Amino acid sequence: VSFSVTREEADSYTVTVDGLSDSFTVVVVPPEPAAFSVSYLSVSPRLEVEPGEAVTITVLVANIGGESGSYTVVLKIDKVKEAEETVTIAAGESQGISLSSKAL
Repeated sequence: VSFSVTREEADSYTVTVDGLSDSFTVVVVPPEPAAFSVSYLSVSPRLEVEPGEAVTITVLVANIGGESGSYTVVLKIDKVKEAEETVTIAAGESQGISLSSKAL
């Protein structure tokens, strides 16, 4: 004879059937925190630009963690911060981010 029980609360449980006893423990494992991967950098236009012309940089940000989280993408040109954007991405999801700056 087989029995199936489900418990969702972390605790130790004792089961008894017809005078026989045994126990089991439910352990709740917290999800991994948000973790981010940035890839697929592209620059548009790719060729030469005139001074004052907009340049757009696009990246793909993926949340490879187990929880939703926020990530700030910072665009730096020659180590100078030109733009930034903060995005919230669900666990296992990804989002394309585009930032623009004027060519000097």
